[in-house]
Amino acid sequence: MNPSGLVVTGVVVLLGAALSPGQEMSISEGRRLLEDVRDEVFSFDDPGFYWFCQYCRTAEGKAGLVDDGKSDAVPWKLLMERPGDYRGQAVVIEGVLRSRYSYDVPNREGVGRLHQLELADAVSRALAAVVLTDDPGELPMRSRVRVKAYFIKVRSFQTSEGEAGAGPLFVGAEVGRAALAAPVPDPGGPDRRSRNYIFAGVVVMALIWFLLRRGLSRPRTRFSAGPGAQEAPTEADFDWIHRSADRPHEKDDAGGSGCD
Repeated sequence: MNPSGLVVTGVVVLLGAALSPGQEMSISEGRRLLEDVRDEVFSFDDPGFYWFCQYCRTAEGKAGLVDDGKSDAVPWKLLMERPGDYRGQAVVIEGVLRSRYSYDVPNREGVGRLHQLELADAVSRALAAVVLTDDPGELPMRSRVRVKAYFIKVRSFQTSEGEAGAGPLFVGAEVGRAALAAPVPDPGGPDRRSRNYIFAGVVVMALIWFLLRRGLSRPRTRFSAGPGAQEAPTEADFDWIHRSADRPHEKDDAGGSGCD
């Protein structure tokens, strides 16, 4: 079951013949099988993938995954740009846990039950699939996970929303529990929405303050300069001038114009 709701399709197709559990396993044989894998395809139903799932259950395979906590995590960008340089190598990877689910592989003897973690990377915007042979136990969603695992290939994926992408695929044994950090907030979660609400509130308050300030500073048409001061004249005060100009001049009895 996928508790986070992030569904990645096209991840595993269970086909092909199984390796004998009694067969002696050497890391060189696993790397030879990985030479035939194809990057950026939806399925990772490859003999090399199942070989490493078996190998991580052996003492030798787990010994190669001991994390001393001092090694730097390999940037996902390098794994995706140069997969051939890291294929079959044990590398340290870090990411934010977005999804996890478990499944059985009944037709692959020696593989057993696998536990798949989907990790997100803020830099590359990719999703990494980390397939573990040991149950990682309780892991908080959106927590930063550090794990040392064998790099297999770059696989393609498609989410339940139809978004396509690519990311690295790893096979490991267990999560480095000592490297677990505090949960990282979801970029689209409540914390971000709260910040958006606060920002919108500040913008609205600033707009109201600006409109009020503009209204108070607008000049008035009639004003008082203090006690005893006269109001500024208006157009009505000059109506008598216009009325006088519109009346015709009256002539006096002598026929004059009334003006010298």
